[in-house]
Amino acid sequence: MANLKYTNHLNQSIEFFGTNYFVNSYKMRDYAWKYDTDFNKLKKFNRVGINSRKLTISVLANNSQTALDLYNSLYETFELDVLAQSPGKFYIGDYYFVGFVSESAKTDFSSAQNLLTLELTIVSDTNAWVKETTYNFSKNQLISGHGYVYGYPYNYASGTTKNLINESLYDSNFKITIYGGASDPAVYLGGHLYSVETDIEPNECMIIDSKNKTVQKIQADGTAVSVLECRDRDNYIFQKIPSGTVTVNWDNNFGFDVTIFDERSEPKWAV
Repeated sequence: MANLKYTNHLNQSIEFFGTNYFVNSYKMRDYAWKYDTDFNKLKKFNRVGINSRKLTISVLANNSQTALDLYNSLYETFELDVLAQSPGKFYIGDYYFVGFVSESAKTDFSSAQNLLTLELTIVSDTNAWVKETTYNFSKNQLISGHGYVYGYPYNYASGTTKNLINESLYDSNFKITIYGGASDPAVYLGGHLYSVETDIEPNECMIIDSKNKTVQKIQADGTAVSVLECRDRDNYIFQKIPSGTVTVNWDNNFGFDVTIFDERSEPKWAV
């Protein structure tokens, strides 16, 4: 089974494997879909709302002082996120789960003070394990020769056609990061247009974020400015990316990344 790790919002991590930690992360895979009903018929499933999961951890050290240091480190790494109201991430393999440790119940403590067992309660309002996969598309790539002249409002006869593979079970949330310089950048993913009428300077980028429903230009000093009003209103800019092989078309005059978020109720099982 893949190892478990926790990283808080300050990028401080605890790896729950080795000689000091004993943990079975299978309970972290528990899930429950919420659902609506209408006249005793199932109507809609969703992950909306707060959910909780349990995790039991045993901490063991060769001496009491080392053990106490581990106990304190464990508590502080979790508690910093709660105090800052900024969640951390649990990792299993390539997937992460965003949440807070809201409870820590001690179920065993040795008289030598070198062994402690805790049952953690983890709360989340996302309730999904996420794997991020990023595809890079650079400008001035070799022309593929497809020449999509008809059916598109933009002439891509001199543009580029590539593919990406969305391994998710269903349509996925995404981030598209477009790098400057670019003027009125437009990208087709699976035939759907993602376009914003704005100029991006060479030292800037623009991020289309479907999950948070934002379109922001990141300026050279790091300032984020919303350009949502500049989006193409005839094509929904937050339409999720379909599962499977997705054709990518653009005019070849700018580079960009596409990050796909594979969201699952439980992470894939792996060695």
